Amino acid sequence: MTTTKETVSTITDKALEAMADWRTRPLDAVYPVVFIDAIHVKIRVLSTIL
Repeated sequence: MTTTKETVSTITDKALEAMADWRTRPLDAVYPVVFIDAIHVKIRVLSTIL
């Protein structure tokens, strides 16, 4: 695929506008967070993995 410098500049400008909008958006007072932790342990009993 080939593209011109102008096309790349246009895409970059649109992305920069979207990033500026995102950075200046009003923040919510609270953001829910879910933390999931898991430990996977193989247990061997009489040559059988449980």
